[in-house]
Amino acid sequence: MGSRNGLGSNWPILAMVAAIALTAGVVGGRMTGSPPTQTNGTRSEPIVTGSPTTITVTWQPSIPAGESQRSATLTVADQRVGKVIADLNALPYRSGDGVTSCPADDGSAFRLQFDYPNGDRWTVTVEATGCRTVTAGGAWTHAMAFPELSPLLKDLSAIVPSSYRLSS
Repeated sequence: MGSRNGLGSNWPILAMVAAIALTAGVVGGRMTGSPPTQTNGTRSEPIVTGSPTTITVTWQPSIPAGESQRSATLTVADQRVGKVIADLNALPYRSGDGVTSCPADDGSAFRLQFDYPNGDRWTVTVEATGCRTVTAGGAWTHAMAFPELSPLLKDLSAIVPSSYRLSS
């Protein structure tokens, strides 16, 4: 006769796999790592470094919104560029550890491409809804841009008008 819980003699193996997964830091289907050196939620390195010559801001609407993608390219002489860079670099650091649920995320975002004199490019994505994560260089989440904590989304909407509503 089999066991009542349906695990039979496999429960020790399942317990061992669970213990190893928890020890290794597998959470929510991804490995969690140590964040770069930081103190009290401050960032050890800025999100945007160096001296970019231009920034292209692209509004990427959610698919159901029924609107098209729009962009604007600004040179560093435009005061709005300095404001956006300052907004980004002022965001508090957020480690990627743990599971985050953002059910109000409709997929809309601002994509910022910074171009440098040597031909390098740096891309930063700022989600307009949900957790409002800020991802740089295609890597992990660096910060969250909640409207009540940062003027970043408002400043980006002033550059490229969008359907984004300034509500939390």
